[in-house]
Amino acid sequence: MDLAKAAAYSDKTPYDLWQEAEGIPIVRGHCVEDLVSIPVASWKRTGILGSFINLVGSGRSCGAYVCEIPPGSQSQPQRYLFEQLIYVLKGRGATTVWNEGRKKQTFEWQEGSLFSPPLNAWHQHFNVQGDDTARYVALTDAPPMIFHSRTDLTAKTGIAGREERSRPTGLGNPTSFLASETFS
Repeated sequence: MDLAKAAAYSDKTPYDLWQEAEGIPIVRGHCVEDLVSIPVASWKRTGILGSFINLVGSGRSCGAYVCEIPPGSQSQPQRYLFEQLIYVLKGRGATTVWNEGRKKQTFEWQEGSLFSPPLNAWHQHFNVQGDDTARYVALTDAPPMIFHSRTDLTAKTGIAGREERSRPTGLGNPTSFLASETFS
């Protein structure tokens, strides 16, 4: 979907259009009382189950989604050009993180764990339980990122192999650092 063209003739934001194109439920409201029981459906791009959450008043600044990994299953490898903060609601599992040509690193998580995959790094989530689902909620800055770039910011539009990011020095000239410096 060309988000720029679609958004030009719509009252919806590029993020709204992207969510609709993903084909999973979108839960809207002022709050979500129970993230463990909201409906999820097959999310083709991720290979697991998911649902978007759009809270009134936050739709243009932050996004959220819930994912459920069936027993003994895993997500498809993903990478994004937006930040994610993941909180594990239920279950136990592991996540593998890597950059192109670099060693993969794996860490385990369980209910109550909080983590954030590095920006634009490949990552894959695994449910290590053979008898129960694992579920997590992810908070993202995808809405403003997709709004400004007018792309979906997933691996197909990501900056392949680019790990360098700039950061301000306070002197008006940005310097660069490798994202792998923070996760090596």
